[in-house]
Amino acid sequence: MRELVLDPGCPGVVLAGAAGVGKTRLALECLGLAEGAGLVTVRVTASRSAAGLPFGAVAPLLPVDQASGSSAADRVVVLGRSAEALVAQAGGRRLVVLVDDAHLLDGGSATLIHQLAATNAAFLLVTLHAGEPAPDPVVALWKDGLLERIELAELTAKALEELLAAVLGGHLDRAAATLLAARSQGNVLFLRELVLGALEDGTLRDEGGIFRLVGPLAPSDRLVELVEGRLGAFDARERDLVELVSFGEPVGSAELGVLGDPALAESLERKAQLASGMSGRRLEVRLGHPLYG
Repeated sequence: MRELVLDPGCPGVVLAGAAGVGKTRLALECLGLAEGAGLVTVRVTASRSAAGLPFGAVAPLLPVDQASGSSAADRVVVLGRSAEALVAQAGGRRLVVLVDDAHLLDGGSATLIHQLAATNAAFLLVTLHAGEPAPDPVVALWKDGLLERIELAELTAKALEELLAAVLGGHLDRAAATLLAARSQGNVLFLRELVLGALEDGTLRDEGGIFRLVGPLAPSDRLVELVEGRLGAFDARERDLVELVSFGEPVGSAELGVLGDPALAESLERKAQLASGMSGRRLEVRLGHPLYG
């Protein structure tokens, strides 16, 4: 990543993956490398609340007249001036722009980011949730070959052990590592909250330089909030089905047909709240993540 960030001929990269795998953290580390090398850095954070506002995500970085635009102004002219205004702030140095959660960008901001990439006017660090719909200009960043797309996966069990050993300052008991890997499924955000909660309540203890679990893992308040936010708002039918799967997983297609709604299960699978797979010739439905239970 360091070579890519500091390469003046590279227009940027797209970091894609599931929520919590560390996309933003990696992008921030790259931003720090750029700052250390004397490059100018800015951060754009997209959000659902600003998605309906023209240039809502990049407005704080642009002069007022550029961000607001004019109803009579030609769209191409407004975009061109906005890009020039953003690059001008770097004062002749290479500009590095972190665009976090690019799948939530409004149309104007997405088009502006695409223009920066197409003209190599700045190095772009773009993060997005894999599987989420994104504006056409964002999809075109990797579809048209403007930026390299890098898929970030969950941590492997070995990587998880190495990470926790480095963070805790001691070795992790194999049984504890196995349980934490199973519960977090390699999701760095969930893993962090599981470990912090276990340290705070004394469930995870340092015993002579080896960290062991001395009791069952319990969800902290922070972890509960994270999971609730990930699950989103269910209607009554959706919650009933998710609770059914939670108590009975894996649920077969026959049981689901009698006790639940297969069409609703497909809808929840598209939202990553449920997951299905084959076990031999049997279709099984589980929760989208172990912590959802």
